[in-house]
Amino acid sequence: MRAVRDLLRSSRLVTLTGVGGVGKTRLATQAASGLHERFPDGVWQVPLSGLQDPVLLAHTVASTLEVNEQTARPPVELLAGHLAGKRLLLILDTCEHLLAGCEELAGELLIQCRHLSILATSRIPLGAQGERVYAVMPLPLPGDRGAKAPVPAHEPVTGVDAVALFADRAAEAVPGFVLDPGDLETVTRLCTLLDGLPLAIELAAARLRHLTSKEIEAALDDRFGLLTADYTPLPRHQTMRSAIGWSHELCEPVERLLWARLSVLVGDYSLDLAKEVCGAAPLSPARVAELLPRLVEQSVMQREGAGFRMLDTIREYGLERLRDLGEENVVRRRHRDACLRLARRAEAEWSGPDQLGWTGRVIAEFPNLRVALDHCLEMGSAKALELSAALWPLWSACGYHREGRYYLRRALEQGIGPGPELAKALWVSTWVDVEHYEAEVASARLDLARRAAQASGDATALAYVGHMAGLTAFVRGDDATAVDLLADTLAAHRPALEAAGPGPLLTMAQLGVSLARLGRADAVRTLRDCVRQCRRRGELWARSIAHYGLALDAWRRGDLAGADAHNRESLRIKRRFGDVAGAALGIELRAWCAAASGRGEVAARLLGGVDRLCLTTGMRIDQVPFWVAGHRECERAARELLGDDGFDEAFQQGRGLELDDAYGYALGEGPGARAHRPGPSAHGADPAAGSRETR
Repeated sequence: MRAVRDLLRSSRLVTLTGVGGVGKTRLATQAASGLHERFPDGVWQVPLSGLQDPVLLAHTVASTLEVNEQTARPPVELLAGHLAGKRLLLILDTCEHLLAGCEELAGELLIQCRHLSILATSRIPLGAQGERVYAVMPLPLPGDRGAKAPVPAHEPVTGVDAVALFADRAAEAVPGFVLDPGDLETVTRLCTLLDGLPLAIELAAARLRHLTSKEIEAALDDRFGLLTADYTPLPRHQTMRSAIGWSHELCEPVERLLWARLSVLVGDYSLDLAKEVCGAAPLSPARVAELLPRLVEQSVMQREGAGFRMLDTIREYGLERLRDLGEENVVRRRHRDACLRLARRAEAEWSGPDQLGWTGRVIAEFPNLRVALDHCLEMGSAKALELSAALWPLWSACGYHREGRYYLRRALEQGIGPGPELAKALWVSTWVDVEHYEAEVASARLDLARRAAQASGDATALAYVGHMAGLTAFVRGDDATAVDLLADTLAAHRPALEAAGPGPLLTMAQLGVSLARLGRADAVRTLRDCVRQCRRRGELWARSIAHYGLALDAWRRGDLAGADAHNRESLRIKRRFGDVAGAALGIELRAWCAAASGRGEVAARLLGGVDRLCLTTGMRIDQVPFWVAGHRECERAARELLGDDGFDEAFQQGRGLELDDAYGYALGEGPGARAHRPGPSAHGADPAAGSRETR
């Protein structure tokens, strides 16, 4: 651990290499845990084992760093803009299947971000310029230089020898276990047989629930003897494979079958998803729930909060067994269908009282949703259109813009013929474009969506084409046309809007915002009615838009207190979803109110925060005429209050605010206050859980 930290002092790119199961991830996490003073902007771990497409590598890193991607900017440019000036350590974990992409990304970021350091784990060096490679060796064995005596179970594993690790894990498997002198020789031989590989030792120690240490040693000795009849020592990767294979053999047949089926799942996943994917004859869903804890006891699975995960080395072995069983295609189809059912249900219940709950679940299961999308695209299935379109809440409300655009584009490129799936994918794709003020792109897509909806005769698609037409006019700054289109859509297509998609309340909220921008007297009535209906249904996202509309109307009438009250409510909600494109507008409006009430410093800081947000998202408020006028007037008033030097100083302070700090400042919260969000940010600080910041 000290050696890794020393390398990070002399090099900005360090790669830990070694065979699977040797402890690269654990060493990276533990070495980084003591470096927060050197990296005040955080130590962030990015698990890459579940990612197969290198195109999404930069996006995955950006998502982990909580960089909102509601933008068309190239992802590397977006990342570099976010990381510029930060003293931060980025851990790229499990790079061997994405070597070229990781090498390119690391090189670009290190060139553009001079205070950034990267710690990578990979079975093979990245090959990047300036890379320092540290080969992670197995744990020392008794007699090796540096070996230590066993330590209590509560002490960390790093720095102790193989026997101590065995004793530590044995105490977890068998409470009260103590390694007495009589067992020491047996355990020493056992650890030597396993080459001191941590994962192999942990798998062996887990068997103490049912076998003695001598029985474990004898079984492994027999297995290895068959592989080394010529007395040639096994390579370490073969030692690990044999240890996993032996653990596999000791499982009951139903446990081995579950192990194989679980191997199609990636990252952390819920018990419900595991039951859906694996619960087919001869395993029922109830049997899956019964067997999973047994695999945890045997160190085949790991518990992560309320969910489960499987280490990559063990998952790879399970996939091989699944192929041997001839079940891979069947189980992958079950996985795809389970993910599609999840997306359908989340979409259907999105506008209900558990909107945030469903948002959190979809985000938590997103690694598996991505695997399902990749499988659909690989197979050329029309389900790629259905699944990518059904995930519109993620693409439009929760900041997953880049992945949404990527998967929708690829699904549409398959050339699936006319039908409801094509029509829906086109209007969802239009929506993604509209939300980022790309009016020309959205208009072209809207024409295709309209033709597809008319060809399929799909009433729901026609309704949402009308909604998207109104949004496109809104983005162009043509609020009068937007009002006509949105009002007509509500009047003519309300039953179809109710039947599927985000529902009529979103159309009503957007209609109210357009009315407010025009200064129409009926804006307040429309928006208040929308808020009442949203409260009755438990719909939050549409309510956040309606509150923004009410704030806009109050601001136009000079009711600054009313504008602030509604705007705060809108921002509080949007913050929980990660709807940053909408939040930027709210923070901007907060600045307008501050300037109008004589608080120039607050206004300047908020404008600086919006500028930073626009830089990192690529969103440009100046593309919409309405906001250009308000923005210029706000800056003029703030400069008049503060003077140019005072304004510039406060503006730069605002530009230094991170996203959540900008939210907090706009909401008047104290330092350190953070909102609970269902999604990536809620995963907390557990690196093993695919976490974000390792604080």
